Amino acid sequence: MFGEGEQRMDYEEYDEYEELEELRVIGKPSKITPKFRLLSIKDIYEMPDAEWLVEGLIQFGTLAELYGLDKSGKSFLALDWALSSALGIRWLGRSVKPGPVVYVAAEGAAGLQFRIRSWLAAHGIEMDASELEAKAPIRFIIRSVDMLNAEEVEKLVADISEALPNVGLIVSIPWRVTSGAATRTSRRT
Repeated sequence: MFGEGEQRMDYEEYDEYEELEELRVIGKPSKITPKFRLLSIKDIYEMPDAEWLVEGLIQFGTLAELYGLDKSGKSFLALDWALSSALGIRWLGRSVKPGPVVYVAAEGAAGLQFRIRSWLAAHGIEMDASELEAKAPIRFIIRSVDMLNAEEVEKLVADISEALPNVGLIVSIPWRVTSGAATRTSRRT
């Protein structure tokens, strides 16, 4: 199919060529900007130090996954991280970077009020909803999000950016609420 000296490139690896049906490079260097940058050790050493959302546990700008058996307290732990971050309260002796938080909970939303009140009581915080609203930059989404649907993800990002610029932590509970994605189970095998 290709002549001597020609090589086929997978055009899907390059953002600017996603619409093309086929891309061929014929024996000369490409001026295409690759999607993935290959870093040297020097590049790695010159990167800024990690910025922690929860000291030693969750880094800013990363994806962290919390998993465990059903009914093992994952939702409470995630809410603990979210409220600690929103209020700038240390979490289990670890410093927490205060800032806006989005908590996505497509199931168990009816219990959120009880869980928030319980968390406040456990931390000795006496605030009504208005005071909490004013002090804690946290918002809740109580529906599933199809993280495999680019259009839906773009809309989610736009909605979050409009409501809470500079969000540091986004919590999605549970993973299986990601409609359209393969479900993860927490049963033992």
